Amino acid sequence: MRRERMISIADRYFDTLQQNDGILFTNFTDDCDRLENGLQTTNNGTIPNYDIAKLGCADQFKLGQYIYDDRLRDRRPCDQAGKYRIAHAIEKDVDGGM
Repeated sequence: MRRERMISIADRYFDTLQQNDGILFTNFTDDCDRLENGLQTTNNGTIPNYDIAKLGCADQFKLGQYIYDDRLRDRRPCDQAGKYRIAHAIEKDVDGGM
């Protein structure tokens, strides 16, 4: 995959995250996982009192799960061991902090 294509896919992922109103701006495979600070928050039924973590990426986004992530900066895709991953987006809360 060319780097330009990878960046385009990453940007569409971040658009989906930032505008999370149920519309997907990219496609997700069923085995796509989201990690937040090292915790797998998709396809994971082991997190107590967090049932939405049982769902995959697409289903969580379709529900608007991340509507609070409305401002992102420092979007950076990376390639690790031949697997394309999207990494490093800093979320800003509504008062402008990080």
